[in-house]
Amino acid sequence: MTALRDRLIWIIDHLVTDRGRYSKLEALTDIPASKWKMMYTGNTKPSAEMLPAILRLAPEYTFWALHGEVKESDKETVQYDPATEQLERAKTRAKEKLIDRDPAFLRQPHGQQQAKIAELAKELLESGSNNAWHDFTETYRVALDQELDKKNAENQKTAARTQTAKRPPKQLPKR
Repeated sequence: MTALRDRLIWIIDHLVTDRGRYSKLEALTDIPASKWKMMYTGNTKPSAEMLPAILRLAPEYTFWALHGEVKESDKETVQYDPATEQLERAKTRAKEKLIDRDPAFLRQPHGQQQAKIAELAKELLESGSNNAWHDFTETYRVALDQELDKKNAENQKTAARTQTAKRPPKQLPKR
């Protein structure tokens, strides 16, 4: 079982990209970027406000984040254990690759198929080339970036309107 901080960092890494991570978290959660940075770098423990803020962004990891594991009985509540999810995605990707390489793969006995799938899935996980998982997280990151860009644009418009409204009235030249 991993520590709560480690699990939160894992979720954060899958929600936001490296560049501008803390400012993005601040925009999404209204918790100052400095607090996120201090927690992420290990200078402080996660605060009581950080946990619900992150879990609102990724509710599917609630049980795992809190307990460090997801039991079979918990899976009925649509909770995911990232390790299990990643393994399943790797198995799916492995099966697709094996079928692409050899269409006769599906005619092999089930036990042989499962052994080959498990072997290739392990290789995919170890090499970090589990494209299905990467594609999913990258798509999610892009969506978050777009949401943040939209929010920043709205904030800039609001700031511009506020500055325009606060300008002093023009003074007429003295005669």
